[in-house]
Amino acid sequence: VVCQNTLSLAMGSGKDSGFAIRHKGNLADNLAEAQKIMGIALEEYEKFSEAATAMANKQIKGKDVDIVLNILYPNPEHKADGTPVDATNAINERAKVKELFEKGAGNDDSSVKGTVWALLNGVTDYIAHWKNTGAAKALSHEKKERRFPYGLFGDGNAKNQQMFNLGMQYVEKGKVEIPKPAEKQTRKAKAGGVLIN
Repeated sequence: VVCQNTLSLAMGSGKDSGFAIRHKGNLADNLAEAQKIMGIALEEYEKFSEAATAMANKQIKGKDVDIVLNILYPNPEHKADGTPVDATNAINERAKVKELFEKGAGNDDSSVKGTVWALLNGVTDYIAHWKNTGAAKALSHEKKERRFPYGLFGDGNAKNQQMFNLGMQYVEKGKVEIPKPAEKQTRKAKAGGVLIN
């Protein structure tokens, strides 16, 4: 496991998949329950490993990278009165993720360069290390502290999951379907049990 984002994806694909074993009762039953849980964890890890390998083996075209980034970081909608909204943040986010896709840590390695896996890495790298998650006047260490829960539990985790799902769609279909305007996800819209931006 490279980082917490990878662990989150591997251990339940971003869903609430926690478990607990009580230290009471019959030891044999507790051990059997622990073995069952470990078996499930191993199965999930195997699924994740297969998905990661498939993404690492699938090159993604430049135009498709742009499509994915526009889905993940869309320009804001116009105001109710038709006035355009400043799209600078979305444009900057797409540019930074694209830079990380091309030149981010590990993504320049010939075995993953230009792949769906590199794009997923670019998104998770952006969320974990670059995303501004606080007020502009917040101190640097405060912004870093906000990134952790954002990436692990909040909208950042949902964005990682959305990228994982788009990546698998690209692996399986060779393209990403552009949502129609009526199908576009809105902030905090619930889709498949995952909150997405």
